[in-house]
Amino acid sequence: ANGESGGAKYLWDNAIRIMLDVSEVTRFVRMLKEEIVEGKQHTSIYHDPDKGTPQENTRAKKLYTGQARDGGKFLNIDSAGNRVSVVLSADEIAYISAAMGQSIPGCLGWIFESASN
Repeated sequence: ANGESGGAKYLWDNAIRIMLDVSEVTRFVRMLKEEIVEGKQHTSIYHDPDKGTPQENTRAKKLYTGQARDGGKFLNIDSAGNRVSVVLSADEIAYISAAMGQSIPGCLGWIFESASN
């Protein structure tokens, strides 16, 4: 991200997109919370649906969080060998955890109806 008037400017041309299933989203949210609340040093998620085949590593994904040199946290996202690393503040980790946590009921197809209906 580059500083810019009114907020950060992100270089979306360098973005990496990965897909997580519901259990991976839940695990990732738990990982982030453990790092903030319990002070865990690092955690990771790794999945390669083609492990053990000739296509191994072509669709592999890895999320890794750890302690940055300046005392902050970093997040590495690696998808089929393309890697992005960003430093996150505690507030950013809390925001990501909350946003991803809010998505879980929808991913599971749970529908909540208003109490007034």
